Amino acid sequence: MNVAIRGCFFACGMSILAGIWSMSAASAETTEIQFYTTVPRNLSEPLAQKFTELNPDIKVNIFQAGVETVLEKMRLEARGTGRFQADVMWIEEPAAIRQFADEGRLEAYQSPELKNVSAAYRDPEGRFVANHVAFIFIMYSTKKIQPGAAPKSWSDLTDTKFAGQLVFSNPQVSGTGAAIVSAMVQKFGWPFWEGIAKLKPVLVNGSQGMTSLIIQGERPVGVMQDYTIADAMQKKQPVNFIVPEEGSLAMPAYFAIARGTPKLEAAKKFYDFMISKDGAEVLMRLGMYHTRTDLPGPEGRPPIADVKTIPFDWAQHAREKPAMKATFADVMDK
Repeated sequence: MNVAIRGCFFACGMSILAGIWSMSAASAETTEIQFYTTVPRNLSEPLAQKFTELNPDIKVNIFQAGVETVLEKMRLEARGTGRFQADVMWIEEPAAIRQFADEGRLEAYQSPELKNVSAAYRDPEGRFVANHVAFIFIMYSTKKIQPGAAPKSWSDLTDTKFAGQLVFSNPQVSGTGAAIVSAMVQKFGWPFWEGIAKLKPVLVNGSQGMTSLIIQGERPVGVMQDYTIADAMQKKQPVNFIVPEEGSLAMPAYFAIARGTPKLEAAKKFYDFMISKDGAEVLMRLGMYHTRTDLPGPEGRPPIADVKTIPFDWAQHAREKPAMKATFADVMDK
């Protein structure tokens, strides 16, 4: 065989190998999806990591911030380009999710997993679904308050025996705190907070400050997310909780796919995962409630179906939030 022929075989062989390598590289390409969330990273990151473990060809890029920051970013994107730059979102603001759905900004998807989610936490059209819900319970210090003396209801919190003992999240800076204030206004009217104000409560910026004051017994009664209470109890801190007789405030986190995403198939896989047993196991391991009806509640807490809740109009809350914050500040200053 002459040199020219040998050279052709070599060149052709290399060309074929290069083509194979190129096809292999193409098949191994990773799809990247943009994931916007208001849920803290200690919850959102483990879910994203588990999803990628199960789907190694899909990388999840997380943008996490507070509710107002994330929603403002999304609204600016929609005004600028006509759609969200997020492919998927996980948002703790039901009114905003409903508004996005009504504006046609969310992809309708009938996931095969939807049938396993409580009907109270899913859109019939599949445009959004809550996979996690936090419940607001009354938390108290067992060092300072005996179980029989602990408040049993929301209305009990206005009892004068709790003067100088209450702590709440400041609604001016806390989304959870703002929802709690609105929920009590919708349930009892402003007289509830006028009664609380007379007891001189302490307002702090978030759950960490509240938990610390309750554990130390400086302010032995507050209202808190169930998972924060459970974390303190698992660490053997001297606290316990009461599910209020009137019902807990439910705070769901909704997952949705942005309409117009170029990564629709990957986004659908993430949607399936977030309401799957695999996704639920991640949340439950972290002490969170999942909305599937075929799973128990987190350890030490009742099943989700057994948690009584109070009615809460999230759309009304969203409309009235600025006025509510101003009125609350006036009430507390009196």
